[in-house]
Amino acid sequence: MDCWTCALRRCIAWRRRDAADGVTPTRHESGNNCSTSGGMPGLFEREALRGLAVHQEHRLKDTGRALMFARRAYAEARTAPGRLDGQTRVTRLERRLTELAASEARLTLTADI
Repeated sequence: MDCWTCALRRCIAWRRRDAADGVTPTRHESGNNCSTSGGMPGLFEREALRGLAVHQEHRLKDTGRALMFARRAYAEARTAPGRLDGQTRVTRLERRLTELAASEARLTLTADI
């Protein structure tokens, strides 16, 4: 099992455990941690967010949500390769989102004619 899968499973397990305990994260906590009970180490959070970004992009074809997860995952990248990887992914997703918006606009214009 790869690191992304492990991180995602841990994140989901922590969320379920918190939900079962009736713990509701505050706005600040839900944006920075995967759970309210002690939080998740930064590495696992970043890996989980990267995995979610890839899943949203490739499996669900939801570029907007993939971009949101990618920005959160790479917001605090500490190494040069991590920052470069994040910048590359975010730039590609932004370009894809712009292309999708342009193609939808063209479809709307041709449908109106």
